[in-house]
Amino acid sequence: MRAPVHELEIIRYPQTDGLCMFFDTIDYRTAHFHPEWEILLVLENALLIHTAGEEMTLSPGEMVLFNPWQAHEFHRVEESCTALFLQFSTELFSMAFPKIEHLIMEDSRLTAWLHKQEQEEIIGLLFHMMDVYLI
Repeated sequence: MRAPVHELEIIRYPQTDGLCMFFDTIDYRTAHFHPEWEILLVLENALLIHTAGEEMTLSPGEMVLFNPWQAHEFHRVEESCTALFLQFSTELFSMAFPKIEHLIMEDSRLTAWLHKQEQEEIIGLLFHMMDVYLI
């Protein structure tokens, strides 16, 4: 049984036009939240995630999508986990998708509601974005 969370850390990273991408290797990341949407793609080793009253373990190739201000906490399962992170602001997409400000995802695990081909397309897009972002 998990102990209740008594503190949350607010995470802010410098952004370029409402977009931030980075790789991170995680052993543990305290419960935190931020104003951006966040896609996390597990690249190496499993990751245990606590969020919205649920616990999930992701394997390499699996993704989650966190809502803005959704608290989440990370734990390695056995070895350190390496993941790709994409954080994007609501404002970045609000001109094209005005209702995004009112959107809340109830199931964070993208593999739960995306077909395999869609997942592969998103993973390819994430790596392409990372190539462009880092140049």
